[in-house]
Amino acid sequence: MKTTQKGFFNIIYGALGQLLIIAFSVVTPLLVMENYGSEVNGLLHSTEQIFAYLSLLEAGIGYASLQALYRPVAEDDRHEISAIMAATRIYYNRTGVLYTLAVVAFAFLYPVLVSTSLPYFLVVGVVLFGGLGGSINYFYQGKYMLLMQAEGYSYVTQKINILVNLLVNAAKIALLLLGFNVLAVQASFFVAQVVRALLYHRYIRSKYLDIDFGVTPDFKAVSQKNAVLVHQISYMIFSSTDILLLTFLTQDLKLVSVYTIYNMAVNALFTLAQTVSTGFDFRLGQMFATDRAQYDRLYHVFEIFHLTLIFSVMSALYRVFLPFISTYTRSITDVVYVHRWYPLLFVLVPLLTHGRTAASSGINFAGHFEQTKKYAVLEACINLSVSIVGILAFGLPGALMGTIAASLYRTTNVIRYYYRNFSPDSIWRTVKRWLACFAVFALVVLFDAAHPLEVSGYGRIAVAAALSGVAMLAIYGGLQFAINRSERPLIIDLARPMANAVLVKLHLKGRDAREDE
Repeated sequence: MKTTQKGFFNIIYGALGQLLIIAFSVVTPLLVMENYGSEVNGLLHSTEQIFAYLSLLEAGIGYASLQALYRPVAEDDRHEISAIMAATRIYYNRTGVLYTLAVVAFAFLYPVLVSTSLPYFLVVGVVLFGGLGGSINYFYQGKYMLLMQAEGYSYVTQKINILVNLLVNAAKIALLLLGFNVLAVQASFFVAQVVRALLYHRYIRSKYLDIDFGVTPDFKAVSQKNAVLVHQISYMIFSSTDILLLTFLTQDLKLVSVYTIYNMAVNALFTLAQTVSTGFDFRLGQMFATDRAQYDRLYHVFEIFHLTLIFSVMSALYRVFLPFISTYTRSITDVVYVHRWYPLLFVLVPLLTHGRTAASSGINFAGHFEQTKKYAVLEACINLSVSIVGILAFGLPGALMGTIAASLYRTTNVIRYYYRNFSPDSIWRTVKRWLACFAVFALVVLFDAAHPLEVSGYGRIAVAAALSGVAMLAIYGGLQFAINRSERPLIIDLARPMANAVLVKLHLKGRDAREDE
């Protein structure tokens, strides 16, 4: 399959999968609270957070293996692919054992360490069913998913995930409405993970029979797994510390609730933007390893794309943020959710974080994890120290100040590191793009202050957000196209096959519809 088609499918199915997750993340928790109460809902969410931390066991080897696979995949070196996969399997099996033991231990300790009125073995069962599905990933499909991603077949994993998410959430909703015990609901999640493994098995048997795990494992190719783990732990601190610090420093769960509502909207759109913008990462990773001259040209185009996308999405969100919060929390009176300047603080974080994606990806493609881990640790330290002082002084805004300070440092550091070590061009090319984007964003903020959007109702807010998004894409995209003259021909060359792929898809659908008639 052509690179353009792969990238297009990665974007489409990735976006569809994320939209599905967003939809169910709104519906299912509400049903859980209505049927089982807030305590059960808290149990499910707290255990999910623990499983997220346990997933760090995979982080180092998974990402290190992915970067190592790009070159042999680009060169179609099946022997080296098998050697890397053999090493990855060994590490995954070891990690799978540790993960499974951790889940079992956590299941029996959780109801002892946490005060709950729920029956002991009910909690144990909920934790086991929620966590053991991850063991299947370690022992079977996890290593193959890395190869699929390196080859550009992420859309296949997205298809499987979409199907499994539909099945598991449909089962959960049905069981909830029929009045089944929460343990049955959680068991449906485990069954869905088994189904997912069977779907992967079918695909793997048809595509990867040539992978030979009997070759000598190439442990050197994944030798930076520990350095990668440092980066992943740093990012976990960066992305998860605010809620924990607010909880323990303010002892005000209502304030934490305010944070989570704003953060929910930002994270949903941020993840969606990330999914869309990383559709071609597989090809960029391959190209970095085999054709640096072409990669250097494409780097600037993808940086423009990343900046245009995230600034457009977050500017549109900024316009509808307060109307959405007002509508979403209109029945809640125990705490004030609507604060004029919270939207600005919340959207600055993804602007700074996602805007550096192009430079960050280049550093990762080069495998400079060991060389840059000290910067990741410093980022985490800045985040923690500024957030603690900020929370004690200002409350919720202080937590965001710490995250913004860490993002500002790391983004500047990542871009400077990339140009100093990998790019033959001037850093000014990136600086002018950032300045142009922030100039427009400042105008959006000033315009919103003078003319705040007054709209209510989810339908009207969605329409306003869509219209704002289209307008922002036109403004940011048009400005970047105007100031980046040397990239214009390449942008047009890249856009043409994407447009053709969409037109061909629409034509085929139209022809099929006519034939059905």
